[in-house]
Amino acid sequence: MNKGKQIASIALSTLVLTAWSVISWTILPFHSNSLNNLNKQVVDIKAMQGLMPSGVYHYPGLPTNNSKENWDKLEEQLKTGPRITLMVYQDGGSSLFDLKSFAVNVLFNLITSGLLVLAITLAASKKTLTIITMVFIIGLIVCFSKSLPFLVWFKFPISFIIPDLVDTVVSFLLVGMLLNYTNKI
Repeated sequence: MNKGKQIASIALSTLVLTAWSVISWTILPFHSNSLNNLNKQVVDIKAMQGLMPSGVYHYPGLPTNNSKENWDKLEEQLKTGPRITLMVYQDGGSSLFDLKSFAVNVLFNLITSGLLVLAITLAASKKTLTIITMVFIIGLIVCFSKSLPFLVWFKFPISFIIPDLVDTVVSFLLVGMLLNYTNKI
């Protein structure tokens, strides 16, 4: 693929990814039907503002002491509920759809598109492309298309996103090494 086609492919792919995310999140009911609001009686805003910093929380939480007894208590508590798997709390103000978040998301779409075109170009060129490299590129695509947008749209803190990115990249590298090895046997 020549440079002009690559640039055009990246630009058009970015446009398609961005357009679809706008349609998916603002026009179609996919996400609005799957996100539920917490009842106002459940949330004590004044208490939260004084008790907890911005971050990702879960309830009832994991035991701070790793004893079997504490894990057994947690298992019992989970049987009756309630359980909140993930709750992102941001102390202070924010906006729902700001231009900065949209611009960063377009940048993530641009990087995703660039990685897709790179993978296709490398595979089509028949140059030496290891399985490890291809699987690593796919892992990066997952990072930029799924994990990083949570940073801008749902205000997940970077301290939560970085381990998720590391998990994704490391797991894809390990699978790439495995597939590279099994491909040689």
